[in-house]
Amino acid sequence: MEDLRNYKSVRKWLEVPTGRGFQPVREDPMVKLAALAEFCAHIGVDPDTLIATCTDLVPTGKAERNKHLKSLKTWVTAKELTDGKATKLENTIRGFFIKNGIKVMTRPYSEVYRRESA
Repeated sequence: MEDLRNYKSVRKWLEVPTGRGFQPVREDPMVKLAALAEFCAHIGVDPDTLIATCTDLVPTGKAERNKHLKSLKTWVTAKELTDGKATKLENTIRGFFIKNGIKVMTRPYSEVYRRESA
């Protein structure tokens, strides 16, 4: 995959908003890019295609937002990270969706969130 910063959706995600009073601590963009690159490789699409197929305005009517968000959850779960690191990684990728205008629900998939009983 080419440099992710060449994708329109990634540039939008990384742009620093102007005219805001309070600015939260900004994360290292290279860490964010690495996470997005790994997720995109996992699902086999580039960032612009990911966003284009997640919009509710897809002409074919086959928006894949839920499929990709389920993939995000299962991808992070498979990494076996601590809860805090897993949440941070998920939020990084969710932030990419949100910054590009994609609606994100955090717990819509019971089959992904169901805990195995011991």
